[in-house]
Amino acid sequence: MAVYSQNFLTNVIAKVDYQPILALLREAPIDFQSEIRQRFPRFQKTVGFDVTIPPEGETQQAPKPILWQFMDKTESQTITLSADFILYEVKKYTHFDEFYQNLSFVYEQFCKKHQPSIIKRIGLRYINQIQMKEGNPFDWDTLIKPELTKIISAFPGSKENIARAMSQIQINEDDAKIIFQFGLFNSEYPAKVTKREFVLDYDCSTEDESEPDRVLGRFGSFNVIITKFFEDSILDELRDKMGEAR
Repeated sequence: MAVYSQNFLTNVIAKVDYQPILALLREAPIDFQSEIRQRFPRFQKTVGFDVTIPPEGETQQAPKPILWQFMDKTESQTITLSADFILYEVKKYTHFDEFYQNLSFVYEQFCKKHQPSIIKRIGLRYINQIQMKEGNPFDWDTLIKPELTKIISAFPGSKENIARAMSQIQINEDDAKIIFQFGLFNSEYPAKVTKREFVLDYDCSTEDESEPDRVLGRFGSFNVIITKFFEDSILDELRDKMGEAR
């Protein structure tokens, strides 16, 4: 697999869903924080509400599970912990080996302190926001595989008025599901597209139940799958811009 010296990744997210841990509904993860505090010293607690309006018209609020968030000093890495999932997100991604090493540390400390039982879902997501400082915002012919950019020209008379043009493909493989979203997401939406930006968003997951000790290995296989899809989505000019690592 090619390794590039630069990338366009804005978010890389690993998420594990499990059978609810009831203690996390009422108790702060004090022991878990003690183990990770040196790497993730920043902390915040979030409590949300689901608002519903029943037929009789009286608004009701139901509390959501508490979210415990731990961040590194630069806030480029975040752990989100709740009663039914743990999520590790990186905003400054370098390469998978480093990401996997940090993820392993987080997940192993979580398992040691909270002992999840049945794993319900494992997911890995890579969001590439490809930005070019120059050029026509609708011209991706030499950078992105043409089959992925055809939607931009579907209505040629309205191209200059496009505010967003996103597509989605879902692929079910033997042991993983891939949801691939791509196109002109437009960071200035709902204004018209004026910047040369293209999103390649790959979400690879499995909802087959598994044991906690089998989780980390799945992230390695998901990384291989996503890397293959990414390479099949781009052209050599974009590879040249990223540069192969020496």
